[in-house]
Amino acid sequence: MKKQFAIFDMDGTLVDSGTVWAQLAKEYLAELGVDLSSQLIEETSHLTVLETAAYFVQVLNLPLAPEKIANDINSRMEQHYRTDIPLKPGAASLLERLHAAGFKMCVASSTSPALIDVCLRRLGVRDYFQFLLSSEEVGVGK
Repeated sequence: MKKQFAIFDMDGTLVDSGTVWAQLAKEYLAELGVDLSSQLIEETSHLTVLETAAYFVQVLNLPLAPEKIANDINSRMEQHYRTDIPLKPGAASLLERLHAAGFKMCVASSTSPALIDVCLRRLGVRDYFQFLLSSEEVGVGK
């Protein structure tokens, strides 16, 4: 029996959100009086939002709890997922072709499941995926 499966990352693969995440983190930390370097963005790109927040608290000596930072950033990012994050070029047609060929598909991402879901529903592609899996649920980043 031939089984066909496809696992997709969310940010930077299905949707074009990488620059929004980086800009949002920079703006958030600027409000706290901290300049976020490109190096720190790179060092945290594979982590969950909570892991990133904890890293920022430790490295930048921030006076906030990681959970507060993560909630603030996720709340701001949710607005972008609800309104303006686009699919990557070619993603919709690829998903349609895989679906038509009988592939079972899922999303595995560092992004929270609720944010993945809201974005994919808005973009009209959520129904292609049997399930969504987040590093937050697994307990470790990529």
